[in-house]
Amino acid sequence: MKQMARCITIGWLAAVVMAGCSTGDPLASEEDSGGGAVLESSYGALMAEFAYPRPGEERGVEVQAQFVDARGVAIEPALEALEVWTPRAGVEVGDCQLRHHGDDIAERAGEPAHLRLHDVGDITVESPREQVVLEPTHLPDLLGSFYGVIYESQWTEDAAEGFVDYYPGEEYRFYAPGSTQTGALEAAMTAPEPIAVVGANGIEVRDETSMIVGTGDKLELVWTSEGRALSGDEIFIDLSTGYGPGHVRAQCRSEDNGAFAVPSSVLRELSGAGDTATLELRRVRRGATTIDGLDTVDVVFATKDRVELRFR
Repeated sequence: MKQMARCITIGWLAAVVMAGCSTGDPLASEEDSGGGAVLESSYGALMAEFAYPRPGEERGVEVQAQFVDARGVAIEPALEALEVWTPRAGVEVGDCQLRHHGDDIAERAGEPAHLRLHDVGDITVESPREQVVLEPTHLPDLLGSFYGVIYESQWTEDAAEGFVDYYPGEEYRFYAPGSTQTGALEAAMTAPEPIAVVGANGIEVRDETSMIVGTGDKLELVWTSEGRALSGDEIFIDLSTGYGPGHVRAQCRSEDNGAFAVPSSVLRELSGAGDTATLELRRVRRGATTIDGLDTVDVVFATKDRVELRFR
């Protein structure tokens, strides 16, 4: 499912890159190229994530990483196409932000564009008890405009070799030797407490994989909030109708107080794009590290819960 979604969105992104499009994403800096402003940025993102084990979904900690050199296209839509979760700039606590497919793309005819994903060597992931190595996965070179490698845990039904187990409150380490393209990676994060949606509009959903939602009223969510390790953890609620052309996405941000109401206006926008949507609730811990050759490198450890919304 995830691989299919990535194929759809990578195809969309490749079309954007090769057409020479860009956006005003705050992650990308503007440099004067002599003929106007051209977006240029180098950015790294490493994310470890544990999903609440709803029926049929139990796994360990997934890890993915991308180290991007972008020109003429902004980082945020590029990461979205690679199925990388990111906190959106400008979403305040208590608010929600909607995004329709194409909102963050504005053509600049003739502007050079490319997206290169750097190789930092094999990434070693160490939990308190296990260790796995993530090798770079090469993407096809699309006309010299979109190419490079990505890193991600690989799950199979027969083995969980690409995963380490989840130990809340314990430290995980991530390191790589670097390459001719970038310097070495070294980072550490402490796993946040698990999170689960336990109620929606007064109905118990702790053991359900989907729920029916009306669009005339807000969606009142309740989640587990006891046992939090750090008060600096952030809560994000992401809702999406899918991938590629025509999708609608929303991101809300909340205090970690166990409850948030998604406005009915957001639900109506989502239901207008399809009969179902995916809701992902995350408890997020953010940090940063440095890698020679990249402007910024963010490191995130999140726990999440995921349920399907069926609109009526």
